[in-house]
Amino acid sequence: MKITNIIKLIGLNIKQSIDENIKSITKKFNSYINELEERVNSKYRVYEDMAPQSDIENADAYFDALSWALKNKKIKNIALTGPYGSGKSSVIKSYLKMHSRIKSLNISLATFDVNDENNYDYETLIERGILKQLFYKIDSNKIPQSRYRKIKNIYWRQYFIIITMTVVLLLAGVIFCYPDVIDKVLNFFNYISQYYEISKIYVSVIVIMFSLLFIAVISHILKWCISKFRIAEISIADKAKFTDEKNEDSIFDKALDEIIYFFEMTKYNVVFIEDVDRFNTSEIFVKLRELNTLLNNYDLIKRRIVFVYAIKDDMFNDQDRTKFFDFIIPIIPIINSTNSGEKLLEKLKFEKKEDGTEKSTMYDISSKYINLISPFIEDMRLLTNICNEFSIYKQTLDSIKLRDEAMFSMMVFKSLYPREFSKAEAEKGIIKQAFEDKIKFVETKKNELDNDKEKFVKILQNIEKDVLENEQEVKAALIHYLEGNNGQFRYFNIGRYSYDYQEIMDDSFDLNLLKKDTQIDIYCYNNNWRSIESMKNDKSIQRYLSRLNYIKYNKDRENIQKNIDDINTVIEEIHAFSLRELIDKYGSDIIFSDEVQNNKFLIFLLSKGFINEDYADYINYFHPNSITKDEMNFIRKVRMQETGEDWTQTIKNVAQVCARIEDYEFKQIQILNFDIVDYIITKQKDSDKCRFLFEGFLNGNKKYYEFAKKYIERNKNIEIFVPLICSKNCKLWHEIVNDNLLTNDKKFEYLALIFEYADMEDISLQNSNSYIDKNKLIIDENGTLAEPEKRGIAEFIENNKNALVKLSSVPQDIMKAFIKEQKVCFSNIEIEDADKNVLDYIFNNNYYELNMDMLISLFMLYFPDRLNTFKTANYTTIKETNFIPLIDRLAGNAEFNSYVRKFVVEQNENIRESIESVEEILKREFVNDNELCKAVIDHENIIWKDFTGCCVCEEKYKQERKQIWDYILEKDKIMNTWETFVGYYMEYSITNELLEWTEKNIAELIKYDRPDNLTDIIIKDLIIKNISYETFSLIISTYNVECFDLDLAKFEYDRIEVLVNNRYVPYSHEYLKSMYKVAPEQVVNYLIYNKNEFINDIENVDLEIETVSALIARNCFNELEINSLLRQVPISNVDEALAMEIRKLNIPVEKRIVDRAWELLKVENRYQLLLNQIDIFTIQEISEKLHSLAFEYKQLADISRRHKEFLPIDKYGYNEKLLKKLWNLDYISSYRIDEYYIEDTQKHEKIKKTRYEVWIRKKVA
Repeated sequence: MKITNIIKLIGLNIKQSIDENIKSITKKFNSYINELEERVNSKYRVYEDMAPQSDIENADAYFDALSWALKNKKIKNIALTGPYGSGKSSVIKSYLKMHSRIKSLNISLATFDVNDENNYDYETLIERGILKQLFYKIDSNKIPQSRYRKIKNIYWRQYFIIITMTVVLLLAGVIFCYPDVIDKVLNFFNYISQYYEISKIYVSVIVIMFSLLFIAVISHILKWCISKFRIAEISIADKAKFTDEKNEDSIFDKALDEIIYFFEMTKYNVVFIEDVDRFNTSEIFVKLRELNTLLNNYDLIKRRIVFVYAIKDDMFNDQDRTKFFDFIIPIIPIINSTNSGEKLLEKLKFEKKEDGTEKSTMYDISSKYINLISPFIEDMRLLTNICNEFSIYKQTLDSIKLRDEAMFSMMVFKSLYPREFSKAEAEKGIIKQAFEDKIKFVETKKNELDNDKEKFVKILQNIEKDVLENEQEVKAALIHYLEGNNGQFRYFNIGRYSYDYQEIMDDSFDLNLLKKDTQIDIYCYNNNWRSIESMKNDKSIQRYLSRLNYIKYNKDRENIQKNIDDINTVIEEIHAFSLRELIDKYGSDIIFSDEVQNNKFLIFLLSKGFINEDYADYINYFHPNSITKDEMNFIRKVRMQETGEDWTQTIKNVAQVCARIEDYEFKQIQILNFDIVDYIITKQKDSDKCRFLFEGFLNGNKKYYEFAKKYIERNKNIEIFVPLICSKNCKLWHEIVNDNLLTNDKKFEYLALIFEYADMEDISLQNSNSYIDKNKLIIDENGTLAEPEKRGIAEFIENNKNALVKLSSVPQDIMKAFIKEQKVCFSNIEIEDADKNVLDYIFNNNYYELNMDMLISLFMLYFPDRLNTFKTANYTTIKETNFIPLIDRLAGNAEFNSYVRKFVVEQNENIRESIESVEEILKREFVNDNELCKAVIDHENIIWKDFTGCCVCEEKYKQERKQIWDYILEKDKIMNTWETFVGYYMEYSITNELLEWTEKNIAELIKYDRPDNLTDIIIKDLIIKNISYETFSLIISTYNVECFDLDLAKFEYDRIEVLVNNRYVPYSHEYLKSMYKVAPEQVVNYLIYNKNEFINDIENVDLEIETVSALIARNCFNELEINSLLRQVPISNVDEALAMEIRKLNIPVEKRIVDRAWELLKVENRYQLLLNQIDIFTIQEISEKLHSLAFEYKQLADISRRHKEFLPIDKYGYNEKLLKKLWNLDYISSYRIDEYYIEDTQKHEKIKKTRYEVWIRKKVA
């Protein structure tokens, strides 16, 4: 028993262990499945393999041709021809899938390093490859006599079986020789059984188990020993082996008998040979054809063997291929450059949107982009690979925001030019070269522009330095030079011609005569003279001639400065331009080197912006704490204080770069970079780095000023940069105002930024530290330089009449504060486009000189169209000019009345006084001279907006004012708006004059939105007045009130109809009762327009039966609402009219109501009721209802038996609908259209008729 328990315990442990393993395996399997599903369902993982497809479409023609050729016994060599990627392998694979019974052998000999320089023996390589694929295709047991042997793996189970069989055979031999052994074994089993007290069966099982276990262990040991020991080499004469040693005989020749033996022992009859054409040698085809001929002519091979070659079209020249192959099947490429776009649209999941455009549902790629890029993709494998790699890169580089179209373009480039892509990843190659070419081009173009600018700058500098102001002064200075120390000039000779002082000083004399390479003789009054051998080579003469040109240039100084600005703008543009923008503007031919230019696809990507300056982000994984090589070079330049500036260099990892630069290094000029400054002033504004940076601006180096200009021109972070640079007292304005290369417009742009962003204290410092020395070369009579002229911000503004226009963008408070603090005094102002508030401040506080220019500016500012309007708007002009003496004179009432009569009323032309002026006249005169006020109203062409400000008066003068207001309404001198109505109403309520004006102008009034002050009270007050029906309808239909609480009895019937139709009357029991009294015909409309409130309150409403019928007839309620209505009607109150409406309802109605309606309806009206409500009846009730109808329906009422009846086919389809519902309710078992014939006695012929044949089910009670 002990052994039994032990065995059971072992069994339980084994079972428990197996269960645990199964659970663990199941858990891991489920986890793997979930992970796999997650990957498959991932948004971007839409991979496709590039292997040949086995289910290609539109290949029936290929399959038919191939089947025909394989059945044709004359054909033994077939060619599938087409370019790479045309789908030859897919055709083969799909065909074999369709014809699985064909015994075929596939041989593929692809190679991708075919190069004549390698001097490979491709023929030998091909032959060896074919033999390997032949003999490694099948089990060596099928060709036992073959000399080619393969290593075979013998599993331990085979060892187990062999050892077991050997042991069994040995035991059988022992028993055969020694029969008494069996008895001894049995006695041994009995002894063991008795000793351990277990049955003999258990003993037998244990012995067998241990025996098998022992054999299994021996099998594993034997397999391990054999696998560890190998025989190095055994030379057997008749065994063959593959070797690389060259021999004059080809491999095919030496192994011909092996190949024939192979096909003799196997059943292959079709051999598909692919990719042989990649070796670009046709000699192998000769041997393959020869081999095919030998195989087909061999007597022991009783079948036809066909070789099918998948090759490219141009493998053979001329007619060679038609001589070699017995049948050729051309394969049309699946895609090429003309149709690859459609395939891309499919793979990238494009869908057509409502606007007709196509857009990818997965990626931010447009159909326009697909049309551009697809012509470069000519191969299906290439297209699939591009999409796969795009998906992988998309997922891998999703940590930063990248453009899908740019990434896809990089994948196309990677697939077309993999080596160049690899170089690009190492910051080398043709892409890197393209952007280096861009840098070189920008630098070259900048140098050219700098040279052009330098010419203009030199002209301006010479103009500034020159003290001579006109041509006469130049001529005088030139004559002074020519006479030298020889006395007073008289004349000079040039060749045969003489020119005296008067001739030279004459405007018609051309000094360009002195540019000739000839001698000039100068004569003086004291008979002294001197000669200059060559005027052209005399530097002093030529210098004076140049100064003459500078004077001429001075007249065009603004244009020269504008040219400099234009050149600066172009320089800034080319620095800021992306490579695409440079190509668009200048073309790729002059930008790129020949190496780049030769790659047309790269040029295409660059010109379209699909590859741009951030291309490295699309091919390298971004590490947050890394910096680029260019950024490291920038740090080195700062540290080594190297020369050369590139303020526009892009620094993406600016935080990491700044962290690697020491604080004190920010004081160096090499630190100047737009991205660096952006980061410092935005992220580290209060740091030592920022302090050191702006300390550099104080050292007087012009480069800092130039950088500041360029930085400001970028229009980025200037709200931080400008106040910082001004607060350091960098004399920014001093540099600007003395910059002769800047136009005044540009100077005003910089000044506007200073005003807008700098503190007033800093602005004042800029103002006090700016000087201009226009005459710095002029020496005064004491021999000292003249005092430099102060030209601060204030002086600059005062001396430019368009200053306020140019500074109109400056906040008015800042401008006012500056004018006040610096006491700016304007002598002339251009007011057009200037800030009106600033101008008001100037004129109201007398910050201007009292001169004609300023008075004209004042007129133009306040009365721009009234400089000559004294005759048409006399008082308005005087009043608005704020001419104090005249205003004071007219302020007294003694002269004002007379002034109004003479200059306002009695002047026929004076009809354009402003409304403010007229209101002032009315205000001052309506109490004393009402008729004069009416005369003014009649005379002036004015329209009041509303009554606000018209005759403002005390309470005691309101009646006098009402006469003026009534007259304004009567003469239509006020706008027809509700503001007018409300303004009048608030003062005098509703008067006959106001009602008359309202009736007359109601069409205009309703065009305006309801103003806030047109309250519900005013509207309700108006509609209860005696106004016309038309006016009432327009007001009610246009304007609503939130709380309508008027008594309906106050309105006539037609007006109640208007109120109901416009949903004016809210729902309530009181209004419903009132409606029944004053306008019962409107009750139904009233309830329908207030349907929601009515339905919610229906249980509390007592409705007349006619109202219920009318409500149902209007078809405005749903099923629940109709049933709610009907539930409120007592059964006894249901009349025939309501029953007729219930009959029409195609919705379920309560059975009690339907039964009542059935009772009330005549027989001819019951049919529709039965059809619409049949679902609520039982089978028995349906039978009863049918029985009460006409005869043809009564015959359907019998459900006591199963029987057949006939129903006519009516033209309205009623019977068909009824039968269908009866069949759905299982009342009838079937129905169909039955054809029968009747005898036409007149024509003596049978007429074909149709009817319904109906089988009625028998219903068991």
